Amino acid sequence: MNKHILFCKKLTGRTTGQDVFNVIDNFFSQHKLDWKSCSHVCTDGAAAMTGRVNGLMAHIKKSRPLNHRLFQSLCEDGGSEHKQLLLHTDVRWLSRGKTLQRLFELRNEVRAFLSEHTHPLVAMFDDADWVARLGYLSDIFSKLNQLNLSLQGKDTNVLSLYDKVCGFMEKIKLWQSKCEKGDKSCFLQLNAYIATGECDRAPIVKIVHTHLSKLKNEFNSYFPDIDNKSSTLDWVRNPFVTCINSSIPARLQEDLIDVSSDRSLKMRKQGTMELLLFTPGFSSIAIPLSVFLRASLCPALCLLILKERG
Repeated sequence: MNKHILFCKKLTGRTTGQDVFNVIDNFFSQHKLDWKSCSHVCTDGAAAMTGRVNGLMAHIKKSRPLNHRLFQSLCEDGGSEHKQLLLHTDVRWLSRGKTLQRLFELRNEVRAFLSEHTHPLVAMFDDADWVARLGYLSDIFSKLNQLNLSLQGKDTNVLSLYDKVCGFMEKIKLWQSKCEKGDKSCFLQLNAYIATGECDRAPIVKIVHTHLSKLKNEFNSYFPDIDNKSSTLDWVRNPFVTCINSSIPARLQEDLIDVSSDRSLKMRKQGTMELLLFTPGFSSIAIPLSVFLRASLCPALCLLILKERG
């Protein structure tokens, strides 16, 4: 059996994917070998070999990004604002909205690129109705991204999460109402594309209305009766202007009555958006209340987390 070995070299020190690639790349350069001649790569599966960012395979792919350079050149020749597409990853689904938006904005360049390479997907970009749907997906995912980002951060709490989800559900109703009247100004990309007259208005309007109905039903299934549930927590937001919830244990109701009857506390509350019951100095009330709230809000909080994670 004859074995043909290109070369063998010992690595000293680190053996990261970058180090392995540098050794191979230097050998290729010294012997005037082109990476284009490399059609397959077989490794032992170690992280240094297969890592998506710094693994050997990743560096080999970066060494011959022909399509990337060609597409970038095409965008530059066409005077496009963007020079490259964004890649979607299932690990961070928030990238979907930005990916779709970039794809829609560069649709003409993508079509030209696919046409030049005689790719069958070019037919999709020749379909005006398909492009209109792409524009709508770009808009709706951008709005979902904004909602998802607003649910994150160290200063958020379950009360503000309730309010933001309620607000988004009201927006869906608004979009449906506007769509029924033929007004698509809420969806910027789609509205701009329809204004060009390249597609028929009626089919995409029907598709948008159907999708919004399904989206509303999905939110309702995740957050049933969320508006009423949120309003029952107004005593937490401001104990001075609302009736105390009867579901609270009697001992805690007495504590809340003491708070709501204290006019100095009421003056302190004016002009601030903080949750007064959970500020420093109210630990004697806040601790038992927090236990009660945790027990009553845990199911709702779990639903919010599930929705955020998709």
